[in-house]
Amino acid sequence: MHHSPVLIVGAGPAGSTASLFLSRLKVPHLLIEKAVFPRDKICGDALGGKVFSVLKKLDESLVDDLRSHVSFTGSHGVSFFSPSGTRLDLPFSSVPRPAPGGVLSRLDFDHWLFSHTHSAYADVREGNQLLQLKRLN
Repeated sequence: MHHSPVLIVGAGPAGSTASLFLSRLKVPHLLIEKAVFPRDKICGDALGGKVFSVLKKLDESLVDDLRSHVSFTGSHGVSFFSPSGTRLDLPFSSVPRPAPGGVLSRLDFDHWLFSHTHSAYADVREGNQLLQLKRLN
């Protein structure tokens, strides 16, 4: 049995980011994930600019590390196409470099983010499913 003031269930982007912020604040916590990384999830692979601003708050080197990932592709906007072929382009920014957004598969992004959660303050457990939670007084 493990006792920790904070329990994070799920090590997807939200859980891993919460773990990174807690570690930065030196708060001991337990992070559990039922799968074992790398694992894939069905989801869009787009990373908006807000992803990069959150990573900058944690550590600016994370942004450079993510952008240098072998599978990362920068994105300057989104294009929508109607069934009739009409196109609508929505640019993220007129600034050419670096791209304000990007694309990286969930398989790669989640694994990359999760790999940064291991710290002295995070007890990280993969392949562990939460079956029951009991509050201790």
